[in-house]
Amino acid sequence: MLIVSAIAIALTGCQTTNQATGGIVGGVAGGLLGNTIGKGSGRNVSTAAGAIIGTIVGSQMGANMDQPRRPVYNQTYTETPCI
Repeated sequence: MLIVSAIAIALTGCQTTNQATGGIVGGVAGGLLGNTIGKGSGRNVSTAAGAIIGTIVGSQMGANMDQPRRPVYNQTYTETPCI
């Protein structure tokens, strides 16, 4: 799980959006929760399911947090002249 987290963080690069951060945090938290809940041979399945669900939920929450910022980003890019 630690390796997966490190790879996910490395792949985001310089992205600082809440959607990317929410996806990573949600995936790690969901995987840990799934691993805690799962027992025996079902632990791997519950860990994977928790990570997938956590990534989706965290990403959506982050996207909702980014929503108010998008008009500002678009305005900055469209109104700033290129030199």
